Amino acid sequence: MNRMINKVLGVALIAQIGLVALTWGTRGSAPRTDARPLIEAIEPDQVTGLRVESAPANGKPAQVVELAKKGDDWVLPGADDYPADAKKVDKVLEALFAGRIRAPIASNAANHNALEVGDRSYTRKVKLTAGNSAVELVVGAARGTAAHVRRAGEEPVYLARGFSATALEDTPAPYLDTTYLDVEAPDQIVVKNPRGTLTLNKVEGNWTLAELPPGTPGDPERFTAFVGAARKLIIDAPVGKTVKPEYGLDTPLAAHVTIKAGEKTYTYSLGAMEDGKRYLKREDNDWVVLVPTFSVSNLMDQVPQSFIKEDRPEVEAPLDHAHQPHPTRQVIRRPPPHQQPRVVHGRRRGPIAPHRAEGALRPARELAHAQARRRRVRIGLPEQDGIATGDPQARHRGPRGPIAKDLPGILDHVGRQDRPHVQLL
Repeated sequence: MNRMINKVLGVALIAQIGLVALTWGTRGSAPRTDARPLIEAIEPDQVTGLRVESAPANGKPAQVVELAKKGDDWVLPGADDYPADAKKVDKVLEALFAGRIRAPIASNAANHNALEVGDRSYTRKVKLTAGNSAVELVVGAARGTAAHVRRAGEEPVYLARGFSATALEDTPAPYLDTTYLDVEAPDQIVVKNPRGTLTLNKVEGNWTLAELPPGTPGDPERFTAFVGAARKLIIDAPVGKTVKPEYGLDTPLAAHVTIKAGEKTYTYSLGAMEDGKRYLKREDNDWVVLVPTFSVSNLMDQVPQSFIKEDRPEVEAPLDHAHQPHPTRQVIRRPPPHQQPRVVHGRRRGPIAPHRAEGALRPARELAHAQARRRRVRIGLPEQDGIATGDPQARHRGPRGPIAKDLPGILDHVGRQDRPHVQLL
């Protein structure tokens, strides 16, 4: 009876082991299906609005960029519907909808600020609008192409892969075609700034300045830099279609630029500054925009004298480059070793004595041997006799060492009347 029970239990155990092996093998080979989309409430083609906000930093208010879809085009409603680049906007939306999440990594509201998805500490706040529906996300920084994400009004925090928080730009420029003007091969540029008028003409492939005195050579490099700044403009942000007095586009402090290229003429005005940017408007464009101040500073403050070529004396290179110092470098010559200061136990000492200068130049191995010889008993005998290079441990064994034992015989070998000085170290 017992034998029959053991057989039954053995068969059951084998079946159970086989079932466990089959279950684990199936789990290991099948793809994980527990990941789900980050955004489920709306579809990508239903999105008609995108808003990205960054947290306030360094005493500055939060940066906000808002885009809206009108028909098939994306625009900036806050800048009188300035056109955005649809490809750049769609790329951001694709990244958001491609994000996948699994189980929450945190469910306690006390952890929100630490993960940068809280009300006080966050990296980005994103709002997607689709008709009457909206999805709001609080996004925090994480390592690599991943982000901590929390749905607004909910406590669970997820790790979303496929995009980073900083990829969600909070300024208009990354969503725009930032080229405001690009004139190829201009023939003439006229700039009227607060300091005067500059008329540049291209003659036989070279730029000249009409305001320079006859016979005064111009600097080609300065002409090239000036023309490059005038013919191509990159915007930082659009402002709107309304020209306001505070933009300073019609004041004596403004600059007016006219560019001719073949039969076409382009005219624009530069106005006042604001936070490192300057207002600008083309005559054939409805929008006022902001451009970086450094990119148009030449147009605002250059005068004819700025383009005069300066006579720069040519410095002849020395014939022997190996032995001549560089004209702009200071040659530092080190004193001989016996004149260099020493550092002993962290303290700066005087120069090495002249009679020790030769020793300072010896190789390290030779110096080590010399120091070892000085520690032994020196009695004036040749080293090959085995006395001067005797047992180095004799000094540690006291007066009963082998050298002290053989000392009388050594003295007799030298001679009783002319005994050398014996030094025990």
